[in-house]
Amino acid sequence: MKFVHLAPRSRIGRIKRNGIRLGGGQRGRGVYAVPLIEVKRENYPYADEDPAYESEPLPTIDLWRWLFRKRRCRGNRPIAVIFTLPDNLWPVDLFLRVTHDMARTFLGVSQRSQSHGYLIPEGKVELLAEAFAFGCQHDDLEIQVHSPSALGFLLNQWLEANPTIWFGCDDPLETVIRAPVPASSIQKLVPLSQRNRKAKVRRDRELRRSLEEDVEKAD
Repeated sequence: MKFVHLAPRSRIGRIKRNGIRLGGGQRGRGVYAVPLIEVKRENYPYADEDPAYESEPLPTIDLWRWLFRKRRCRGNRPIAVIFTLPDNLWPVDLFLRVTHDMARTFLGVSQRSQSHGYLIPEGKVELLAEAFAFGCQHDDLEIQVHSPSALGFLLNQWLEANPTIWFGCDDPLETVIRAPVPASSIQKLVPLSQRNRKAKVRRDRELRRSLEEDVEKAD
């Protein structure tokens, strides 16, 4: 399982030397990342009468790119740090946005025990069910995940439940790793500021090939 962490281009040298350090965030200190998977995303319509439309599956490599929109200077243009996770850095905290429509399909994972490689905090599923019963449209489900295979299972369940992921400004899933990621775990640094369409297509094609290789190894 590969992960993607976004950082300013000015930190490339530091990341190559020292790896990814812990940072702050709304979910506490950790390395904030996205599992490298393919997801469909929807675009907001330009006018009220225009329907939203769905993309082909795309890598999650630039899912958080909107965080860098206000950073105009060249040194702060985003790069994607693609890395794997050593065994000693598991478990990780996974946060998935579950909507009212997904609840029946996805919350069944709570019936599995910690022996399947993950743990949902006690009472969280009941709180979600109660919130949905009172009309809440979505909420985050926190899961402690102990292995790559357990993470793969949970992500497959989530994708099969058809999550809505919007282009532009969305935060539907993330992982928080509670220890620094060593430089030896970093596999690739990918600039996300390329404006050339051919370069973007080539980048996505290479990432898809990498994802396919991961699936073949898992099989």
